[in-house]
Amino acid sequence: MRIDILGYILRFVFLVALQVLVFNHIHLFDFVTPFVYIVFLITLPVEFTGGLLLLVAFGLGFSVDLFTNTLGMHASACVMAAFVRPFILNLTAPRDGYEFGVKPSIQELGIGWFLTFSSLLIIIHHFTLYLVEVLRFTELFRVLGKALASGVLTLIIITVLQLLNSKNTRDK
Repeated sequence: MRIDILGYILRFVFLVALQVLVFNHIHLFDFVTPFVYIVFLITLPVEFTGGLLLLVAFGLGFSVDLFTNTLGMHASACVMAAFVRPFILNLTAPRDGYEFGVKPSIQELGIGWFLTFSSLLIIIHHFTLYLVEVLRFTELFRVLGKALASGVLTLIIITVLQLLNSKNTRDK
């Protein structure tokens, strides 16, 4: 498997900057905030697992934490998402399994698969993020509400970006 390391580094930096400069300033109803940077973890190749995946996830979350002064909230949520990612990939695997080198995307695995996989990963990420934020199970329903609402908005934005990206790659 050939990995385009420079491409991943540029996408990493771009998504962190986009999250910090744009999406962190969106607060619908003072309740819903999209965390679009999670698309970096979602679209990593299927074979990308283990300790390296956890390290990359920590770096992604820690980078957002550095710019937002959130003291490890994003790092813990990203590590949790990376930890469950292989299980979710197995849960949502096509009947014949994944081809070697496939990247989770709408154009490679279809919109139905992408929505299922992404929504599970996004909800786990957002739930962990908001639970770490309040650090109390007494606010479980509020955390769940924020995670679901923010997750839906995040999923919509990521899906639109995926559809725009797939249209651009088909035109070339």
